[in-house]
Amino acid sequence: MHLQKTGFVLGIVLLLGIFIAGVAYAAPDMSQWEGKWFSFQMTKKGVVFDGYNFRSVTEKSSGYIKIESWNPDEEKFEISIYSNNSGGEQETRYMYFYAGNDLRFLFRFQDEETQFVGQIQGKATGGILSSATIKTLGGVAMGSDDNEYGAGSVNLTAKMVAESKVKLPTGNGGGNGVGNFIVPRAAIKIDGSMDDWTLIQPAYVDKLNDEDPGANFVGTDLKGVYLARDDEFLYIMFTLNDGNPTEQAQYTFEAVPVAGNAGVEGDYLALAIFQNGAWRSWIGVRGNSQLNVPYPADYVGIGNGFIEWKVRLADFQLFNGRYIMAYIGKYIPGIQPISDSAKPGVRLYLN
Repeated sequence: MHLQKTGFVLGIVLLLGIFIAGVAYAAPDMSQWEGKWFSFQMTKKGVVFDGYNFRSVTEKSSGYIKIESWNPDEEKFEISIYSNNSGGEQETRYMYFYAGNDLRFLFRFQDEETQFVGQIQGKATGGILSSATIKTLGGVAMGSDDNEYGAGSVNLTAKMVAESKVKLPTGNGGGNGVGNFIVPRAAIKIDGSMDDWTLIQPAYVDKLNDEDPGANFVGTDLKGVYLARDDEFLYIMFTLNDGNPTEQAQYTFEAVPVAGNAGVEGDYLALAIFQNGAWRSWIGVRGNSQLNVPYPADYVGIGNGFIEWKVRLADFQLFNGRYIMAYIGKYIPGIQPISDSAKPGVRLYLN
């Protein structure tokens, strides 16, 4: 967990008295902590020396920590860190159990640059973990970068929060296929014009000419996936590398539970398709066509090299915390070959 300030990287070394090396206390079952989210605040105050002068620095940061899994053999947690100072990019790190019980324990954190000791204290209600805090127990920050050297104090606190309350910072504004994307609020009009999308960054940018050779049709080479929202609607735009949208294709956006994987039963899809002489958008649910929701023709707009459409947010029931899947397929009943598809590791959150 590191931050940058005028070229100086502060590596954290938190000490409990003198830093404790080695673990001799057997860990209890800590699996109840898996999947828990924490909102953290961190303040660093220190002094940097550049070879000639000293200067004081103060840095504040915030973000989220998620405990992904518990490894009982190695007595460690895998955690994900999302810091505002790094644009929300996910960083995988590890916390090692040191001593305590399943509700209150000391842990050790270290990676190639940093190491520290802290305390987690939880509370159970009815035998279920209901709240928890993380805090440092006195600390030191030390590090160097570009011939600058610094040291100072660190204070970190964190509080467990419900996943529904987590709002991760945007981490993939360039559409590079990884990180988190918070769907921005915008005033989008479905009218076949891109003017109201110009300030919105793509959620994902696809490769050029990566279509299935057996289903390579004009208007099916995905270029970019764009998303926006207001209080009522989710807006979707696919830009294309190979011409205008074709009436023979189905354009589909899906939110899937696992990055890089295909959709599963129960997933919600937002699609645009030409049917009965008009373009229409739909909400579909994998495995349950009875939950499909059709929309009027004015919910879809066709432009030069792109297609835009909207669906009601209330109808897209599984979205937050899921991952992008986008695909374009020739609409042939009973066959429907996929021309181009994208399953990037971009995790979605509503602003």
